[in-house]
Amino acid sequence: MSVYQKHLLTIVSEQLPEGVKLVDFLSDLVHLSKEACYRRIRCEVEFTLSEVVLIAKALNINLTSLVIREGGEKVTCNLRVVEEDTLVNSYIKKLEADLNVLEGFDSKSQHSIHFVCKNLPELFYFSSEGLIKLRLLKMQLNQGGVKPQQTFNQIVLTSFLKKAQDQYWKALTDFKLIVYLGPDLLMSILQDIEFFTKINLLTSENRLLLLQELKETLGLISEIGNTGMFRNKEINLYISHIIIELSQTYLKSEGLETTILELEFPNSLLSFDASFNAAQSHQLSVVKRTSTLISQSAEVEKIAYLNRQRTILNDIKSN
Repeated sequence: MSVYQKHLLTIVSEQLPEGVKLVDFLSDLVHLSKEACYRRIRCEVEFTLSEVVLIAKALNINLTSLVIREGGEKVTCNLRVVEEDTLVNSYIKKLEADLNVLEGFDSKSQHSIHFVCKNLPELFYFSSEGLIKLRLLKMQLNQGGVKPQQTFNQIVLTSFLKKAQDQYWKALTDFKLIVYLGPDLLMSILQDIEFFTKINLLTSENRLLLLQELKETLGLISEIGNTGMFRNKEINLYISHIIIELSQTYLKSEGLETTILELEFPNSLLSFDASFNAAQSHQLSVVKRTSTLISQSAEVEKIAYLNRQRTILNDIKSN
């Protein structure tokens, strides 16, 4: 962490107006005590994502310059932070940003998209209104305070969101689709359900709806495994036997590669950098070597995997 933080602090120091001390600048800008700022200057405490964005905006620093390799060599990345007036608009903005990347690939070329999924792939529950609302609750939590302002029942999904989802899926159909499912597929989403229920943003009826939609989504995954098809599109579905620590999307085409690393939803990190993508391609090869293809194959492994997910879901239902 200190290498990256020191790099940020060096850039900030170079951009400060003459006579302004670094600790005073940080204290005034991010509204922290001087002692808290000194801990960040000494690299004892990490800057939060919101603090980095605030500093970058104040000094007009290009965020792509803040991501470096350990050797000190710069890597070009774009930190995509979504800030909109409503939850649904923020979600639409996230989909549109991903759509822009997809549309940048020549439709005449052969290209593939690899989804490495720590959690349940959002693509598989686009039509599940409850799970999408839960996604927005989590986004509200990430963007705001400890307790979100809107409850599950107060979130209204719009036709504009459905249109954005449809446009995103249409763009995906030009790609060969490969999806890797992590072994702890439901863990995060089940923890979110329990947390939001505990703080009264979900009712018992909401909770039952979400658990039912998760059951239906597992049924969809089973169907994809049996047929190798999803929404009339061929798809390669893998189950990973190692923990996936970070969800990512890797796009590969003739002469062009792109990586999207998922941060706290809806924010992400985008890179077209050759060396960055080479590292991600290597990591993807590791995931593939330690995974099993379950679409139209590996029946025993597929059944065991889905039964394990269903057991986890049933244990939550019975509590």
